[in-house]
Amino acid sequence: MLAKTWLARAGRCPLTIPLGSRGDYQNPMRLLMKVFLLHCEQWYDIHISIPLPVLESLRPAKSRLLRLQRLSLDVGLYEPLHIFECAPRLRWLKLASSLDPSMVKAPWSQIEYFDMGGCKIDRCLKLLHATSNLKTCVVNLTTSEPRLSHSSIQLLRLRSMTVRGDPTYFFNELLLPQLHEISISSSENWWKATSQLISLLSQCSLAKLSLNLINLSDDDMIRVLQACPSLVQLDLYYQHMSTSVTTRGCNTRGVLPSDENLSRR
Repeated sequence: MLAKTWLARAGRCPLTIPLGSRGDYQNPMRLLMKVFLLHCEQWYDIHISIPLPVLESLRPAKSRLLRLQRLSLDVGLYEPLHIFECAPRLRWLKLASSLDPSMVKAPWSQIEYFDMGGCKIDRCLKLLHATSNLKTCVVNLTTSEPRLSHSSIQLLRLRSMTVRGDPTYFFNELLLPQLHEISISSSENWWKATSQLISLLSQCSLAKLSLNLINLSDDDMIRVLQACPSLVQLDLYYQHMSTSVTTRGCNTRGVLPSDENLSRR
């Protein structure tokens, strides 16, 4: 009754709906999904965290999601999900870390923001090939070395990237000429991607760099900073930067951002 009242008040306005449920599938939940389905043409921003049987009750929404622009999925899948395959305005997609992106069928070429959750490197690279219009991307690599060969991936519109995990081989495959900011989080024991990072940074005019748990030597830090002369903001998290780097950076014009744009935590 509350859902019907709320949706009736919304009229024909775009709808933002968080659908969350835990536990067994029961008749009351079936009735609630039917209520939401009646208004699926108005879905605009949908966050779904429900058991698989509940999700399956939303299948009639396929090809009716004309307004959907943002989608967040946290579900367990055992077969491909086609509900969101045809959503002509979908631009923003976030997947839970436990969800295999290959199980979600989406209009990849129109996605501009993509948080792909936990992903093996081969699957990640395949998805990036398909998402040619990305502007912002969040990658959580669960493996570091590819098992397949890949051609270089050129993302001409990508401005912002967040990478977690070991990006050594990942960076080798990327061409990102418009990259404006990048955030990298990696275990100190894993990091061996300095040369690959420098190569990536030399392609673009980076303005913001964030490094978390990356153990760079003084010389490597200087090399990284020299690779991005347009840098205006540097954020370091659990990363030691010695006075030697600061001194050498200050003595080399353009290597270090100004003090107000240099943060260490």
